[in-house]
Amino acid sequence: MKETPVTFRSHGKQIVGMLHSSNRKKSPVIIFLHGWATGKYGNPQFTFVRAAREFSKKDFIVLRFDFHGVGDSEGNLDNYNQKTSLEDLDAAIQFVQTLKNVDKEKIGVLGWSMGGSTAIIGAMRNKKIKCVVSWAAPADEKDLWPPAMFQQLKRYKRIVVDFSTGLTTTLKSALEDMRWKASESIRKVRVPVLLINGTDDAIVYPVNAEKLYKNANKPKKIILISGANHGFYNESHKRKLFNQSLKWFDKWLR
Repeated sequence: MKETPVTFRSHGKQIVGMLHSSNRKKSPVIIFLHGWATGKYGNPQFTFVRAAREFSKKDFIVLRFDFHGVGDSEGNLDNYNQKTSLEDLDAAIQFVQTLKNVDKEKIGVLGWSMGGSTAIIGAMRNKKIKCVVSWAAPADEKDLWPPAMFQQLKRYKRIVVDFSTGLTTTLKSALEDMRWKASESIRKVRVPVLLINGTDDAIVYPVNAEKLYKNANKPKKIILISGANHGFYNESHKRKLFNQSLKWFDKWLR
């Protein structure tokens, strides 16, 4: 399958991505939305890359990209938040609609972690989205913050949130993220939604998927992968993640 580096503009910034083509002349397209600052590869195991290649073999076109301020895209990480991510998603939708081999009436989104929330909120806001798959999306961003850690953020205005990478966040970005509640937005989503979470996810607990599922409209489905963590690092967990996501898109985006 052909993989082509692409760029498009979002609020004056260059957004950088990778487009995975299919063998068909016209195909549904799935836009991948990464988690907090993780980028278009998905995670250190390149999970988004692997998923995109598998999906394209099943005749889906896939676009994965770096949000504003992340990876190869222009912008400042300090300004990266749910609002800018939603703006980037809208720009990505406009971009894929310009591609000749894309079925413009069949646009799906797949989001992971914060990207899952972006997918859900985006589907409420943008009627071009016809199908949603969420991997480990938080129902409400504020629930991800331990009280002591948030007090530290309020005090210092900026803290390190991932010591393995040195990634930081600011109080301004955190407060902006907390304005958006996927658990409320999903009540207004009128397209099929699949929610997947690991039972051993210690970052976004499975109760998040259960809360989202309770508020979602039909058609909807929830899958809790036994033993899976937030990164779905085990190969058997990853296989189930890919297979169930593909089944959902096969059913609702063809």
